Amino acid sequence: MYKNLLNASIQLLAIFFLAKYFVYDNTSEDKLALILSPYILYLVLFLFFTKFFISYLFYLLVNLISGKKNKFLIISETFLYGGIINQMLPGIGHIYKYYKLRFNSKISLAEYSF
Repeated sequence: MYKNLLNASIQLLAIFFLAKYFVYDNTSEDKLALILSPYILYLVLFLFFTKFFISYLFYLLVNLISGKKNKFLIISETFLYGGIINQMLPGIGHIYKYYKLRFNSKISLAEYSF
């Protein structure tokens, strides 16, 4: 239930920001040219692999510091959701990541802050 609510709110925010960008900000042809460019696929792939690589590095750091064997999917999900929350409410994403890792992986505050 919680995941569905979070997913729906993120999608509604994305639709809201797209509508605001195109309707209220007087969209010109230059802005549309960037979105319809053939290079947009490369940009999306670059952003995807960048986020994946950063979450993998976070996973390696958590395993190295905590000395425990954690699951990659749990750590990367926590890291990515924390990033989304941090974009919406700056600073709260770090607290979310800590409490989620503390609950799932039994990581202390000293291990997380390092």
